[in-house]
Amino acid sequence: MNWLKQWLQRNRTQPPGVRPGGPKAAAPMNMPPRRTWLTFLIVILINYFLMRLLFPGPDAPIAVPYTFFKEQVAKAIAWAKLIKKYKGRVFTLGPNQVDRSNFDFSSHKENIVSTLNEVSKAVSDQGITPVLHQHTGTCVETRDETYATLDAIDTRYLKFGPDVGQLTKGGADALKVVKDYLPLVQHMHLKDFDGKDEHLLGYCPLGKGKVDVPAILDLMTGRKISGMVMVELDNDPKDISPVPPKNLAAESQVYLKSIGVRFRV
Repeated sequence: MNWLKQWLQRNRTQPPGVRPGGPKAAAPMNMPPRRTWLTFLIVILINYFLMRLLFPGPDAPIAVPYTFFKEQVAKAIAWAKLIKKYKGRVFTLGPNQVDRSNFDFSSHKENIVSTLNEVSKAVSDQGITPVLHQHTGTCVETRDETYATLDAIDTRYLKFGPDVGQLTKGGADALKVVKDYLPLVQHMHLKDFDGKDEHLLGYCPLGKGKVDVPAILDLMTGRKISGMVMVELDNDPKDISPVPPKNLAAESQVYLKSIGVRFRV
């Protein structure tokens, strides 16, 4: 019976569920102490805030270096003085060109508005009227961007100088934009757009496109403005239209005469 006693003793020393000669049971897992977990969480939080600082989200404003900002203001003052020297009255303030494929206006709005306000005040101090000139391919192109900018700027200094052709190309109803901000309009580029002629970047002589030229001119009739309503037609410098500029201008002139516009000789 000694063999039975030895067998029983040997099996009592085995961990539950393990047969004699089978694989050894895994050692029980030890959980890290509470202090280790706290340190781990702190490291994660530090990493999160560091990444937010170094790589802000798409809605975060983009900081503009102060020295660059002041350089732009100084340039604007120099140009304003030059305009004044040659009896000019209006400073057309055009936004900078951007890559529209990945441009997020909301991320830049704060900088756009603050820069426009600072520059327009500096220009106004020179006795010149600055006007916002929205433009395709820039940071202020669409109807919503134009409205958001005009609603946020300091209109004591900065006025509006719309390009009705650019507004139309950017998808806006040019007539409505001009009507909505008519009290601010102190200058205008009168241009038409039909999206056809690549040489003219989609623009065309007045009366041949989508812009309601007569209705816009009716809004401007009798208004005293610092600048003027000037006829304009773009031409692609890399692929100029075969039609001479003089002929293109003559087409717009004929149209304007046909709707009752008189020209000074």
